[in-house]
Amino acid sequence: MSSIIYGLCAAVALLCAWLLLSAWRRQRHRLLLWSGLCFAGFTLNNVLLILDKLVLPDVDLSLWRISVAVISVGAHNDYGHPRADTLAALHARAGLVVYRTDESGRIVLESDGRSLTIRTDR
Repeated sequence: MSSIIYGLCAAVALLCAWLLLSAWRRQRHRLLLWSGLCFAGFTLNNVLLILDKLVLPDVDLSLWRISVAVISVGAHNDYGHPRADTLAALHARAGLVVYRTDESGRIVLESDGRSLTIRTDR
């Protein structure tokens, strides 16, 4: 069952990326470009997840899938977000860097295609 769900997630993300980037080519609205690139990233993440969990289950590819976690959360929110168990799971991953908007303010991720640069307001 999980293979079907992983496959559907990858297919939907790929379709969304294709639709958004096709619309960007016609209309040149930057929001379409950035949204399409985000879905392309989701597609890549889902493909790596499929490789990690189904194709190469004995090889740990999680470091290729996740290196940065960004949590968008309002400071002192009434919902208790992010949950302590979620933060513990993120901090337990070796090499994972966690950024939170309630602690860092605005978080900007930029890439030149080779490296990832992260800037924060604080």
